[in-house]
Amino acid sequence: MNNKIKQYNKKQNTKIKKGNKGKTKQDLENKNKMRLSQSKKDKIAEQVLSFLYQNFPKQPFTAEIAREIARDEEFIKKILFQLKEKGPCNPNKKNPKGQVFSRRLKWRLTNKVYDIYHSKQSQ
Repeated sequence: MNNKIKQYNKKQNTKIKKGNKGKTKQDLENKNKMRLSQSKKDKIAEQVLSFLYQNFPKQPFTAEIAREIARDEEFIKKILFQLKEKGPCNPNKKNPKGQVFSRRLKWRLTNKVYDIYHSKQSQ
């Protein structure tokens, strides 16, 4: 067969179309991802905070939050870590017995943020 038509990426052993030589499969997938504006990301972060407020004593896993908001787990995880840096929510890496979760994280609002939300709801 003609080598110019079919080229293989030796690292991942996948076919690369003509004109995309040197690009990995991940580069090509990232090119096709939808980009969201910052205002939409902020609205999604508000939905996450609202969900955490509604389930305050309970600490849901990232997957539960993503399922409830109908978004990708990795995207929600990214949003949650951004919120962690700003301060309104904290991850919990331990179960009630004190054992550390190997891969999963539970999330909760900080007490200060919960009190602010609660006072706004009461008015």
